[in-house]
Amino acid sequence: MGANNSRRIRDKIEQYAGDPASLANNVKKLKGRAGLRLRIGDWRVIFNESNEAIDVLVIGPRGSGTSNAMNKPTIITTPSGDRMAVIPLHEYERLVEAAEDLADVRAYDEATRRLASGEDELVPAEVVNRILDGENALRVWREHRGLTVKELAEKAKVSAPFVSQIENGQREGSVETMRKLAAILSVSLDDLV
Repeated sequence: MGANNSRRIRDKIEQYAGDPASLANNVKKLKGRAGLRLRIGDWRVIFNESNEAIDVLVIGPRGSGTSNAMNKPTIITTPSGDRMAVIPLHEYERLVEAAEDLADVRAYDEATRRLASGEDELVPAEVVNRILDGENALRVWREHRGLTVKELAEKAKVSAPFVSQIENGQREGSVETMRKLAAILSVSLDDLV
């Protein structure tokens, strides 16, 4: 996604939290669901909203899917024998919109299923912002989980100074060590690197 897109998305979420009307043209209620979609360029944020918080469920590129109920297309056959459908631009744009809506509903359903089953969790904005602002992800997750360097090191069967050096950027942990640390912190390896 890149740091610039991450910051842009975070800024838009914060803008929406402060003044939902400011992004009204970019926010759409998901069909048949309680969730909402916020479009930010080529990205989309699927979220739930309550009086207390905005729970971001999915951040991803604008999706694809299928739709029906369109005008009859014109069929052409290419010189190589391939059959192709030609449709008016407004039909194509409507199909793209319907496909994105379907992809967003599917993403919302999957995210809420993962939350309900305990496979995933909502991460506080403070944790996300610290990582996006460049803090060491291992330190941020360790502190979020309420562990000391010594406790994490003991669980991973490595030395506390080694964990501290990884957090301070003085050393890199092996893939095996980082996998152990990720498992202890209940995050993916990608969340730490």
